Amino acid sequence: MESVASLTGIMNNLLPYWLRRYPDHDLANAESPALAAKLVRAYGEKGDELALKIFEQQAMALGRLFTIGANFTDPSAYFIGGGVVEAAPDFRDWFLAKIREHTHLREEQAALAHFALVPDRDMAGARGAAIAAFEGVIRG
Repeated sequence: MESVASLTGIMNNLLPYWLRRYPDHDLANAESPALAAKLVRAYGEKGDELALKIFEQQAMALGRLFTIGANFTDPSAYFIGGGVVEAAPDFRDWFLAKIREHTHLREEQAALAHFALVPDRDMAGARGAAIAAFEGVIRG
């Protein structure tokens, strides 16, 4: 997932891929690849086509990961952390909706599934583990 759904993934993989398709984009002239990658979110918040394609590709990857995970762990909650949590509300909602769109759950799973952004950035895994532990205690 880090190769796609991270700032490093944007810098090393997604941005170079999409800039080849949008060679005249402003980000092609950024001072450095690291700076260009950091600017992608701001462009996405403004509805920039290239940036939205990058984030949709990330959402697809996360959705596929959640789909795979659902087939062997059957979670009821899916947490997303990272820089997108700090984005503008409309953009966050769009991104979360794209993740849901690309997460393919069985009907009974979808009825119980909750998708949430975790404001503490890297705490998504810890929160998921806490919920799993809590559910384990409740179920006995």
